[in-house]
Amino acid sequence: MKLSNLKSLSALNKLQLLKTTGGLTMLANALAEGHSLCQIADIIGVTSKTMYKWQAICPEIADEIAPYMQAAYRIICAYDAHNTNMKGYIHSAYKTPLELWNSDYIRNYFKAWGITGDKYYPLCLKSLKNRGTYHLSNYTLITYSRVSADNRIIPLVPII
Repeated sequence: MKLSNLKSLSALNKLQLLKTTGGLTMLANALAEGHSLCQIADIIGVTSKTMYKWQAICPEIADEIAPYMQAAYRIICAYDAHNTNMKGYIHSAYKTPLELWNSDYIRNYFKAWGITGDKYYPLCLKSLKNRGTYHLSNYTLITYSRVSADNRIIPLVPII
């Protein structure tokens, strides 16, 4: 069975199938081929938020994903700006800042303000290089991070 065959199933059935040995193997194969969790979510017909939620609540899925969740550029939503802990959920993850910046999320974020993000990209990149984070708002940020075994988001300062 292919991951794309899951598209017609209900979300609950997709989750149940992914938790099986065969589903975990399909997930591992897709990750090994270089697919991101966002791409896998699209392939099976769920949102990236759902895919990251499944990772957070299903230890077997989290364990399968963990080796592939090294440092990456992530959009974190519902961030608590008044707390030093990274809270909220991972909306999406990208391998490079440019891939992140060209994502639908970023385009739609700035489009909602009636502008393009192009003039902000240098600020984002500088912030990611210096601090590993870039605040889009009090509730959303971009971070260069890894995800710990217990699904905590660990910001990293990249050496670029």
